[in-house]
Amino acid sequence: MTDLKQLIVGRSREKKILTQYLEKTMDSQGQTILISGEAGIGKSTLVDFLKIQAEKNRMTVCIGESTNQDISIPYLPFQNALVNITEEQIFQTEEFAYFEEVFLISKSGLLISHVSCKKESGMDEDILGSMLTAVQDFVKDSFGGGESGTQKGGLGKLEYMNTKIFIEHGDLVYLAAVTSGEEHPDMKLEIKKVLAEIENKYFDILETWNGDIDSLSGSLVLLESIVDRKFRVKRSLENINIQTERLKVQNRIHELVNTCAQETGLVMVLEDIHWADESTLLAIPFIARNLMESRTLLCITYRPEDMDANPLARNIIENLTSEQGCENLSLERLSGDDIVPLVSNLLGSDKPPEELIRNLESETQGNPFFITEATRALVAEGTLFKDRDVWIMKYGPGSSIPSTVVELVSKRLETLELDALRLLEYGAILGRKFSIDILASGFSMDETFIREILGQLVSLHILTMVGTDDAMFQHSKTQEVIYAGMSERWKRMSHKNAGITYETIHHDNKENVLFNLAYHFSRTLEYDKGIDYSISAGYKASNNLAPREASKYFEKAIELIECSDRKDDRYLEVTQMLGELYELDGNYEKSNIYLDKIIDGSGDNYRSSHALMIKGRIMFSQGKYDDAIALYEKGMALAEKSGSILLKAKIYGYLGKVYLRKGESEKAMELQKYYLNESQMVDSKQDIGQAYMNLGGVYWSMNEPQMAIRHWEISLDIFMKLDFKQGIANLNDNLGVGCKTIGDVKRSLEHYKKSEEIMTMIGDVKGMSMVLLNIGVLYNRIGQYEKSLEYNMKSLQIKKKIGDTVGVANIYNNIGGNYQDMEKFDDALDYYHKNYDLMEKVGDVWGIARSLNNIAGMEIEMGRYQEAKKLCLRSRAYGLEHSFNNILAFSNILLGVISTHDGDYITAIEHYEKGLALGKTTDDSSIIGMAYLYIARHFITIGDNDRATDNYALSYDTFEKSDMVVDSRKVRQEMQKAIEDS
Repeated sequence: MTDLKQLIVGRSREKKILTQYLEKTMDSQGQTILISGEAGIGKSTLVDFLKIQAEKNRMTVCIGESTNQDISIPYLPFQNALVNITEEQIFQTEEFAYFEEVFLISKSGLLISHVSCKKESGMDEDILGSMLTAVQDFVKDSFGGGESGTQKGGLGKLEYMNTKIFIEHGDLVYLAAVTSGEEHPDMKLEIKKVLAEIENKYFDILETWNGDIDSLSGSLVLLESIVDRKFRVKRSLENINIQTERLKVQNRIHELVNTCAQETGLVMVLEDIHWADESTLLAIPFIARNLMESRTLLCITYRPEDMDANPLARNIIENLTSEQGCENLSLERLSGDDIVPLVSNLLGSDKPPEELIRNLESETQGNPFFITEATRALVAEGTLFKDRDVWIMKYGPGSSIPSTVVELVSKRLETLELDALRLLEYGAILGRKFSIDILASGFSMDETFIREILGQLVSLHILTMVGTDDAMFQHSKTQEVIYAGMSERWKRMSHKNAGITYETIHHDNKENVLFNLAYHFSRTLEYDKGIDYSISAGYKASNNLAPREASKYFEKAIELIECSDRKDDRYLEVTQMLGELYELDGNYEKSNIYLDKIIDGSGDNYRSSHALMIKGRIMFSQGKYDDAIALYEKGMALAEKSGSILLKAKIYGYLGKVYLRKGESEKAMELQKYYLNESQMVDSKQDIGQAYMNLGGVYWSMNEPQMAIRHWEISLDIFMKLDFKQGIANLNDNLGVGCKTIGDVKRSLEHYKKSEEIMTMIGDVKGMSMVLLNIGVLYNRIGQYEKSLEYNMKSLQIKKKIGDTVGVANIYNNIGGNYQDMEKFDDALDYYHKNYDLMEKVGDVWGIARSLNNIAGMEIEMGRYQEAKKLCLRSRAYGLEHSFNNILAFSNILLGVISTHDGDYITAIEHYEKGLALGKTTDDSSIIGMAYLYIARHFITIGDNDRATDNYALSYDTFEKSDMVVDSRKVRQEMQKAIEDS
């Protein structure tokens, strides 16, 4: 039978669109194509066509599949797609703690064995043994065997500068493990476990040990297991903005894609995104939005019938379809006329039996996969056979076409040999795509024999080869049906076998397959491994700031712990992590559920205090300040009981932020000083820096910019020593604002540019857009409008990149202001209209009203007073309805200008005075100064230069006090002319 892979029937429109989009992409007009349709409708076949056409154009093609396995690997389709075209990684490198050296030492201080991860040991073995024994003896002699903090009469840990020596005592020997890096809570547990194994295994030898080191040479293997173990350093989730961190990863993916596309053009296919992890789904709009000026075509396939199970995927697709440069190809079932060429090609005959076509048309509803598999099944069972050059249908029991895909696939599988069927079942356990290496090891068969069976399955069009080392189900539906048809017991056994195989093959680096290990063992009765790997996978996802994927692994760990009745410290640890992760992701309801479990059931003062602190943060973010205070105070009391000075200090800091938000600056100051003092007591550098930063914020709110700057500079110095780049970037931005306020433009610009440099380095695109905007505002303030426009345009580009519609609208407003100050009124009007259109789109009423005022201002400059009046009245109506005093002030001032022009001087003064009074309620110097300025101009118009001069003076003083240099200079010039004219 013929391979149908290259045949596409009934898809001429779709092929034409794909070809056109490829041409546009090669012309640097990047495109996004959505291909949707039910399972078996021909999405993959159309993707194959796209791939062939792209390769004809010498474009690079990369394909990333999602998986129907509940494996939750963050950004899996992107990782799968990029792995073959770039060596660069999506994620930052994780930090791991590890032991550099391990010593097994007798009670007398004699070294028994030693292993090191270094080529040369860091310290002399005998000296270390003697030193440790001397220390132990000293402690015993001095403290009578030791009480609190000692173990079996011995010291638990020694520290010297950056070097830490963990000591675990047994009944017969002790272990000393050395590290100079990060410390991890599981390190001591690992030493304790290995020491117990050594004493259990060599008890008889150790009890009467005569100094023969060779008799204990086998202990080296156990010591090596300690040195080989890596302990993941948990990334703190405090002060993390998840949207900012997601944008960093999304921007990283975009940069990798863009780099790969520059030379030859790139087609990136993300298949089956109805199964995609949530991090991938959240990244897709960013990538699609930012490829329109590149040589990248993004193709996404999905099944509409599976979207109900993934609401996020459904929403993402719905939003994408409305975007510019996105085409949605919805594949319909084949018509009767299209079935004939499909079957003809399959059978290699121009005239397939008419009764076959009729049966296929009535039973398969035009689904290409169903048609193809049904035809193959009929051939395999002998119902459809070839007599010389003619295909003939015969009838009999079982000759009908199955009515469902499940029946159809099952019928095809029944014709296979047992070994082939077993191989397919094991392959289905591994996923749609699987490694032959894993298959052969887990299947316990010779690889040559495995490849022979694979060859048969490829010839039957059940599998396809991917390169030389991987196989793949030709259709995902086949894998789904096989997996669903396996008994639960057989699934558990197969998952266990798969997990053990992954452990064996990747013994030296389980990190590379950690998510696979968690997936497989969590579906077995091997509870300990399922729990351990699920927790490790959860931390790996959490460290990569993928909270939704991390939560799934931690929830699976909770489920396994509860099933196995193994509730211990890990249960509390994981429950607490879930509370933190859901808070980070903004799912406060679920966060509170897990945090309440800690508070109500742990009996642990420290954990309960920490949970109350997180609940306080949630209340703060929801604006429930009194509830937040109550939770923080309760948490502080428990922190006191637990003896944790640092936790108590942190709560002081959070409590201070609440009081600052409530406007109680003195109380906020007192609490932030407590935070600083307590942090200094335990020498927590990060918290000391944060406390100084918080204090700077309090001084800023109290209108003491010099004190704010002083504290921010201390914080900056601390963060620089810690190399805390995000903090350094944020503080430089703060200092830029502070220096601008005190009129030190040079220092302000230096800090802003340093912030921009660091944010570029760490990929904080959202932060970069804000800093660039601040630089633009600074240049505008000193009258360098061209430079201001340059930085506003840079910020605008980033705001568009990250999809910040309101941010884009606001920058349009700033750019309009630049052009207005440059007296390019047509350009200003254009950008003010763009601002208005976006504000209307997002429903920002205040923004709409501001736009109307700005447009009215330009209409006045261009002499169109009646049009300006209509706009001002609309703006004023919004202001009255929503009590926007600043909007009302501006609209009244403009109405005053219009009335002055019309010669209605009494009405003009009424508008000006009303605008001035409203401006004073807002304490906005720009509005107040502008009101005085226009009143002065009004008096110039009516010939009252003395009163004009008085108002010019008031306007000048207002602008001067607010360091609005350009405005004050302009007013001074007008005032001087008025004085001269009078």
